[in-house]
Amino acid sequence: MEKDPFLFHYYLQISNKNVPIPEKTVEKIFDTLKLLFVSKINREIFESQCFQGVPEECNGLRSLCWKILLDYLPEKPCKWKESLEASRKQYENYINAYVIPRINAGNNPQKKEQTSGFRSGRSQSEATNKSNIEETKTSDKKAEGNVKSNKSSQKQKSVFFDDHPLSTANDSQWNSFFKDQKLWEDIIKDTKRTRSTTEFFRGYTDYPLEKLYTQEFVLEKTYEKETHIDVISRILFVYGKLNPSVGYVQGMNEVLAPIYYCFYNDLNPIFVGRAEADAFHCFTKLMKEIQNGFMKKLDNTEGGIQTRVKTLNETLKKIDKQLWTHLEKYKVNPQFYSLKWLMLLLAQEFSIDDLLKVWDRLLAHPKKLEYINYLCLSMIENAREALIKADDFAAIMLTLQKDVTEDLDKIFSTGYRLYKQYAKPEEIAQHIVLQE
Repeated sequence: MEKDPFLFHYYLQISNKNVPIPEKTVEKIFDTLKLLFVSKINREIFESQCFQGVPEECNGLRSLCWKILLDYLPEKPCKWKESLEASRKQYENYINAYVIPRINAGNNPQKKEQTSGFRSGRSQSEATNKSNIEETKTSDKKAEGNVKSNKSSQKQKSVFFDDHPLSTANDSQWNSFFKDQKLWEDIIKDTKRTRSTTEFFRGYTDYPLEKLYTQEFVLEKTYEKETHIDVISRILFVYGKLNPSVGYVQGMNEVLAPIYYCFYNDLNPIFVGRAEADAFHCFTKLMKEIQNGFMKKLDNTEGGIQTRVKTLNETLKKIDKQLWTHLEKYKVNPQFYSLKWLMLLLAQEFSIDDLLKVWDRLLAHPKKLEYINYLCLSMIENAREALIKADDFAAIMLTLQKDVTEDLDKIFSTGYRLYKQYAKPEEIAQHIVLQE
């Protein structure tokens, strides 16, 4: 284990006698590492271990576990190096295919002689971009469709200034430019407010992907340094470009934030400076599981957010009829409080450090969208006494916003108890065992 390039960072910490880590915690860390020092990870046992919570005393261990839980790292550790190299190269290709062209266009889209892609003929920059796009095509089918569309557009209109700025045609480069601008504006409007009380997100990065990207990407300003908000915005922009059917929806920034925060603070040399690419891929994988909640057209379908809210409310009625009746009496519509909980996986309800502990359990559970219901119900039950005493709508809502996240251990234990008691037998992950 001490010779494993991935695990050595963690092994070194528990081997250092000068680092005051409790003996029981050291044992838990070592037990987790043993599950990874194998030819193939036993998924069920590993999930069960992570469900108990990943020890935060070991820097970077949570980051590694999340990458595995989100299927970013394969179950065969011998493939980790190759997989990471390919994924990071893929993200670099996305930057070259989607971000760099927008930077070039945004610098001054009307200067035909200075901006590649907006004048007659092909410059060296265009040729480079075309090469990058072709490379992207081989690594991702989503990018392939977008790149082919862009290539076709260039063939139809090689002279950008003949393309009317007000054109709404699909092959209009002006239309594409303004859509990108709108996407970026929607993203930055939200990312500026991401975790506003957490100093980390207001700070600068030590490991920017490339300084040029941020300096010219935000057209109104020139930064001497790159902020974490810049990186989060860029990840969401690339995601929006790759997933036009979903696009960007308010709240995605809050889902991405804990992933990026967790990965950025991992000091394992293999992951240092790579948080952007790694966070992008893990965010994308998580979004595949929860994206229906962000798509309005699917609100009332199975897996849609309104259906999920309804299911949560029906379960509350089943487990606590008195409290449910009390909320109904004062017309507290369940979507007023639970829609955001379910849609964002509780990302806005806890401090960042507590949220990481919540997500250890959530990401480790094979049925995340079912299990989160019971965490939410546990939060409501956690404030039951205060809710019953509240005798008007405003007091109830204030309680649901302020008092439901206290006593994290109780939330975990109550949530699992409710899950075992009320979840459908086929939904229960039998291998998940909570040690109370």
